Amino acid sequence: MKVYVLTSRDIERLGWIEEVIPQRETVVVINSLDPDYGAVASKWCEERGYEHHITESDGTPATGKNSVIKLFLESGEDYMVAVDGDDILTRYGYKLYKTMSESSHAPDMVALYRQPQIKALPLNVEWGGFLDRISDLHSMPKSLKEHYKLTYPWDKSPNSIANTNWQSTENLYNVFRQEPYNQDEEKALWWAHQREKFNHLMIAYSEAEEFMCRMVFFSKEIAKEIDYDNSLMIGEDTYQFLRLKLLHQAGKYRIARRKEKHFPTYIAIATDNSVTLSEGLYNYDWLEPLNHKIQDLKALKPKTQILEIIDGTYL
Repeated sequence: MKVYVLTSRDIERLGWIEEVIPQRETVVVINSLDPDYGAVASKWCEERGYEHHITESDGTPATGKNSVIKLFLESGEDYMVAVDGDDILTRYGYKLYKTMSESSHAPDMVALYRQPQIKALPLNVEWGGFLDRISDLHSMPKSLKEHYKLTYPWDKSPNSIANTNWQSTENLYNVFRQEPYNQDEEKALWWAHQREKFNHLMIAYSEAEEFMCRMVFFSKEIAKEIDYDNSLMIGEDTYQFLRLKLLHQAGKYRIARRKEKHFPTYIAIATDNSVTLSEGLYNYDWLEPLNHKIQDLKALKPKTQILEIIDGTYL
């Protein structure tokens, strides 16, 4: 197994790798529209002896992720872990997926739900201490959670009690008419319809009604089926997950899920320049094409959950 780390900016964010993954098991994939960043990232990898590749970028998350899959398929490895952009694989995550890859009954893919997200992470973070602190979020002091702005994005899932404003067309219309959206009546109503439709699709087809189950662990066989749709600037991972879930339902592959709430294997870092925040936080035009593509998965069975991982099976 190797861990593929996709990067497009902020070379300082890669510092965690040295604390978590052995050098021989690390592949850095540099996919950026900025040629200067490519040179900086290459130098960083060369100085540390990391295998690295510069792949062609068109500015979409899908193309970067597809370049990772292509490199994995060309490798001699049977399994891989994929880490996106600024995100972090925890020490526990590396240990779990490494052990899983060496077992005789590893799933073809692992998708995460109830995922934690951290907003406040300085570029000069001290990685060793930070990785120690996030190993057990259940016991993390409230003050530290507030310091890192630790959140659970699934609180905004379709049926979340904490997110009642996002559950009906009327409420959604009122949300989109107000700050920070400030949309006119026609646009607010259209977004409201699209968001409510998305809610229903996620309730029917996703895991635990979560709108983005993160795929992290892949076998080479299931990777052959992956082709992230670069017509989707946001939601390409949700659509890809559902396409693979359809193959799982057909019995072609075995997919498992893992609950991340207290002992995460993967931490999402929400930076201000991420695509989701910069392009999708206050503009919901991306929802309509995503909804259409999900609706086209007509053979996908609703209300069908995949198998839960029991960590003790592998560790």
